[in-house]
Amino acid sequence: MKKTNRTLSTALLASIFFFSAPVFALNVGSPRPVAIKASSTVAIDAKIEARITKAKERADQEIERRLAALHALNEKVQSMTRVQGEVKSSIDLMVVAEITALTTLKAKIAEDTALEDIKAEVKSITAAYRIFMLVIPRGHIIVSADRIKTASESLTAFNERLTKRISDESSAGKDVSDLQKKNTDITSLIATANADATAAVTLVTPLTPDNGDKTIAASNQKALKDAREKVKSAFKSLRDARNMAHSVVIALPSLKHLQEATTTSLTP
Repeated sequence: MKKTNRTLSTALLASIFFFSAPVFALNVGSPRPVAIKASSTVAIDAKIEARITKAKERADQEIERRLAALHALNEKVQSMTRVQGEVKSSIDLMVVAEITALTTLKAKIAEDTALEDIKAEVKSITAAYRIFMLVIPRGHIIVSADRIKTASESLTAFNERLTKRISDESSAGKDVSDLQKKNTDITSLIATANADATAAVTLVTPLTPDNGDKTIAASNQKALKDAREKVKSAFKSLRDARNMAHSVVIALPSLKHLQEATTTSLTP
């Protein structure tokens, strides 16, 4: 009986060892996933933090570059003597609005902790604001248009004096048909210059940032290009009108003292 019990005990122990051995082997031989996962997470977090830092630095540099350009534009406009007060105020308001928006964006980026949010905001610096592609070019076009109109007013006043002198010469019996034609051409050139300047402002005033929309971006670039051509054409018209006025002055001895005016003060 004792021998039988001993045999059963031995068999029982053997069966326990048989079924528990694989489990024991699995526990002993398995890797330690917790330790490896923690190490990987730390490495990934470090990489993300580095990318966030780099993105913020880039954003800060790009925003500061645009803020500097906006301040430079506004200082140039405010210091110009030919730019009218309302034009100065208009550009000042536009520049201040952009500066405020960029400053707010800069503060938001500094506080953000999510990489995806920062990436979207960095992208918006160019797509949503378009300082170099839209705001500053539009400001220069508006300033140029105002300069054209200011010069046109001076040239118109000068041409009125020419008209009177030509009329006096005609009353004195002199042939002034050529001078009268030039006088009419001067008036037409001034009107053309003013029309082109107005058209340039009309083209750029309603433009808004494209926010990445290629159709709007293409439309904005075309409008800016067309406006620049209008400005260029207007300046040419004024130069032609000024040169023509100068030729009239030379033809009229009584206006010799006005020759300098046609080559200096009427320069656009």
